[in-house]
Amino acid sequence: MQTPLRWNFRRSPNQEDSTAGAEMGRDGVPEATAVIPRPRPSRRCRSSPHDVRCCVCVLIREGSMVAIRHYAIIREAATHIAEAAGGTVEVLVDGRVEQEPAFTDRMLGRIEGAMEGFVRKGVRWSAKTLTDRGRGSQEREFGADFAGVLNIDLEDYKVRKGFLAQAKIIEPDVRVAPADIERMVVQCEQMLRHTPDSFLFLYSMQGISVVPAVSVLGSPFSNPHDLYARSLSRFYEEHFECFIGDRDISSPDPQMLDGLRERLRVRTLSYLSAQRETVQ
Repeated sequence: MQTPLRWNFRRSPNQEDSTAGAEMGRDGVPEATAVIPRPRPSRRCRSSPHDVRCCVCVLIREGSMVAIRHYAIIREAATHIAEAAGGTVEVLVDGRVEQEPAFTDRMLGRIEGAMEGFVRKGVRWSAKTLTDRGRGSQEREFGADFAGVLNIDLEDYKVRKGFLAQAKIIEPDVRVAPADIERMVVQCEQMLRHTPDSFLFLYSMQGISVVPAVSVLGSPFSNPHDLYARSLSRFYEEHFECFIGDRDISSPDPQMLDGLRERLRVRTLSYLSAQRETVQ
């Protein structure tokens, strides 16, 4: 049986120092103390370097650690999204959709329908999808098919951020032609020039998975399913937890989303927001 360990957290007065130690507590339970560096100013909320000011998984206030109070909300919302989007896979199985834009439209539409008015533990979610159906709108400057934008406004957790995504319909057991792989690499390079929070959404009859765009550039492959990936539920869970997301891809006002979509040069923009539910 493992010995329990109690953690204590406090903040270092400067940005560089980071220490940890352990000693026996008064009640006989070993105590570990971690001194966490004061966070550097950062325009992005990222897991590395870890910005403790805006990460929901660890909130440090006045030298104390607040538990993951919103974790159940985050997990349920991410699961709800994945279940809704997973229903889109049926159109691939039935052969009703053969092109990525049509699948993406259905997927984001299902996410919007599932998350609009979704309420859990006093938090209400809203969703909106903006699509440019104009001529030549499917391929844009940054190589992205759609952008995901998140706005969480709770009393103890506020963040606005987003990501870019390129979509591909590819089955795991198919060998992709070298020309198609090269095109995929170019599209990922275009997205990464704009933000490191760029991803490849893979659609197949087995489901939807997400691969970081940077991994597409990192090693040779014959099928992107061979690369390290996240399930859709895990991807959105990490997005909500602040491990994924670029603060430059955001909008302070939902009325400005169309302008953001134009600035990002993406065909479709998916917007999710969460606020404390107002009690009537």
